[in-house]
Amino acid sequence: IMGKPMKYFKVCFQYVVAVGSSHATLAEVVEGLEMFEGRRQIHSSSNLTFVPLAAYTAEQQERLLDRYRHRGQVYNQVALCGKHSYMSYQKGCFFMKRGGGGSSFDTSGNAALATGGRIIVDTQGAYDHGHSLGIGYDPMIQGIKYKYKEFSLELRAMQQNKQQTSGRSSMANKSRHDEDSGLILFEQVPDDYLDMVWPCVVG
Repeated sequence: IMGKPMKYFKVCFQYVVAVGSSHATLAEVVEGLEMFEGRRQIHSSSNLTFVPLAAYTAEQQERLLDRYRHRGQVYNQVALCGKHSYMSYQKGCFFMKRGGGGSSFDTSGNAALATGGRIIVDTQGAYDHGHSLGIGYDPMIQGIKYKYKEFSLELRAMQQNKQQTSGRSSMANKSRHDEDSGLILFEQVPDDYLDMVWPCVVG
């Protein structure tokens, strides 16, 4: 009650991620900074684990967004094609997963493949076999797992509803269920969201 009040800063991350081989959705993670004093060097990786887009110049922002939009187009072709993709890749495009804890972005736990090769990218198969995009605990990865779990429950409820009803009654109930669930699904990521796609797929 007494003493100096503490400030708590929150930042919200929103990103688009595939929850199957033909559906994507919006995921959201909120990160907090305790004892926030209102001053941070936003370009310093030692103070923040992210750099806000507003920290870049207009020219830098446009270059970044162009790159991200191109990445989103590739994501549509690879992760949301409705089936697995058999692809060739250049060295450094994929990371070999190793055991142990730590963040999924900890470079000491992941090593970029030194040579090119071929790989199968299978979004649905990765979920079915329990393959994760990261190693150890990472809030962003957890956000993806939660969204996939929500999507799976949605599919299960729709299938149960379909079995219990038929004809027009079934279609009406399905429509109501979709509206009530609040889960936004894309068969392909729209142009307006291309720069928000998650930057990794599992092979």
